[in-house]
Amino acid sequence: MVIALIVLAVLVVAVVAYLIAQYNGLVGLRNKIENAYAQVDVQLTRRHDLIPNLVETVKGYAAHEKSTLEAVISARSAAMSATSVADKAQAENVISGALKSLFALSEAYPDLKANANFQQLQSELSSTEDRIAYARQFYNDNVRAYNTKIQVFPTVLIASAFSFAAREYFQADDDARGTVNVSFGRDPPMTSTLSSPRSLADRAERNVALCARLPLRHVVGPIALGAILALVVSLAAGALVGALVGLVVAAVGVAVVVAFVPRTIPLGVERILGGRDAGEAEFPRLHNLVEGLAMSSGIEPPRLKVIDDAHANLAVSGPVGDAVLVATTGLLAALERDEYEAIVAEALVRIGTGDAELAARAAFYVCGPLMRNGPARDGRPMALVTPLASARARRLRAALGDQREMLGDLAAIDMTRYPPALGAALGKMAQLGTGVESATWGTAHVWIANPLVSSDDAAASRLNELFGRHDRLDHRVELMAEL
Repeated sequence: MVIALIVLAVLVVAVVAYLIAQYNGLVGLRNKIENAYAQVDVQLTRRHDLIPNLVETVKGYAAHEKSTLEAVISARSAAMSATSVADKAQAENVISGALKSLFALSEAYPDLKANANFQQLQSELSSTEDRIAYARQFYNDNVRAYNTKIQVFPTVLIASAFSFAAREYFQADDDARGTVNVSFGRDPPMTSTLSSPRSLADRAERNVALCARLPLRHVVGPIALGAILALVVSLAAGALVGALVGLVVAAVGVAVVVAFVPRTIPLGVERILGGRDAGEAEFPRLHNLVEGLAMSSGIEPPRLKVIDDAHANLAVSGPVGDAVLVATTGLLAALERDEYEAIVAEALVRIGTGDAELAARAAFYVCGPLMRNGPARDGRPMALVTPLASARARRLRAALGDQREMLGDLAAIDMTRYPPALGAALGKMAQLGTGVESATWGTAHVWIANPLVSSDDAAASRLNELFGRHDRLDHRVELMAEL
């Protein structure tokens, strides 16, 4: 009888705990929807604020286009007074149509089209339209996850009991290609139309585990082993005090490695990558796409830097919230918008899955002195070509995993839904060349394509072979063509 009561009590506690967890999950999803809608509202407000200045500018050159101007003003007023999601979505779609008609006027008025203020407003509105699209998609993805959860058993019982009602989608009234949310293992989950050996969520979990394991394996482990050997030797020699001092020193070293070193790694790798800050005034398209795609992916945008190099390549390093994206000016100048978006998407996928953080830690813990030496940088390649270099390269490949570039390419396509854009971007990179003068052997893996420049030095060439192990660009382009 007592056992039966205990079993019954355990079952009751388990059921209550499950119900609480499901209820909290629904509350969390509902809060995500509110947060996502707030992001949409911020971008819509930004567009509303730009419209009056645009109308005033157009009036100075085309005042007699009264009907078009009134249509824009009327659409803005209706959108600002809309309350429900459906009404606001419909009103915003009317604004989009009215703005298209307004911008079409510039073709008939060359002076208006050449006006600097008009061009600036047009650029800002275009940027805002992109951000609205990204924010809207992020909101809709969260709504889909929430609505699905409240309709399935047994959560439908909790949703009915606590009045969790279905939420409305923010519908777009255009045929534009939308972006797909990639949640990197957080709700809402990504629904991929492409098969891959490992889901993004699984890869993110793997990378988290590897990030924790790297210092244990490559630093803490050797320190602990050395301390044990020193202890054995000291005890055998009767030097007990020396053994204790050695253990204390080893313990302090382990604590420093575990607690403080990981915080310095992202900045250290960033300094080795080099480059200068990519200001928004100089690179508005880069900032616009990164912020928009980061918004739709639910991650914090990385810091942006550029390297003045005619070749085409891009590197990404560091954890979410402290990542950096470094692009060559040759890449940024060569790509069209869709291609630009595809490459940025791949960079953000690497950040979101933890691949960029793992790459930074692997550079520090596995590659060691090779971080600062490269085929075009000062260094002594012959001193680095040792059995240790080959061992480091093998451990690096083991840490990063196989098919790394392919998985990133497929995830980027899931985000943009347009394989030809990524294929075209990779093709242009192959044409322009991906070698970067500042690249090093120990950080080559943080670049999307092999950045190591060729060298006549035999030792440098050997290190290039060991650490420039990216998938060939022509193979990646062929894969994009098959999708």
